[in-house]
Amino acid sequence: MARQTVIEDTGLKLRLIVYLSLGILLALLLVLWGSGLMFRDVVTQSLNKREHQPPDLVLAHSRHINHELLSQYAWKDRSLQIVRIPIEEAMDLVVQRYRP
Repeated sequence: MARQTVIEDTGLKLRLIVYLSLGILLALLLVLWGSGLMFRDVVTQSLNKREHQPPDLVLAHSRHINHELLSQYAWKDRSLQIVRIPIEEAMDLVVQRYRP
C-alpha cells in the first residue's frame, strides 16, 4: 500500500510539472508575440517618418554631420579634460609617433 501512495504522489508531481511547464511556455509565447507586435509598430513608425525625406537629403545631412564631427575641436569629456581633435591632425600625430 505504501507503493501505491508513492505512485500517486509521483503522478501528481508529474501532472504539476507538466501544467507548470505548459503555463510557462504559454507565457513565453505571449511575451514574444507582444514584443513582436511592439517591434513591428516601432519599425513601421520609423519607416513612415523617413518616407517623407528624400534619400539624397538624408545622405547629405549625414555627411554634413560627419564632416563637422571629424573636422572640429570639441570637448569629449570636460571633467576629464579629454578633447576631440580633427581627424587630419590625429592621423598626422599617429604617423609622427610611429614613423621609424
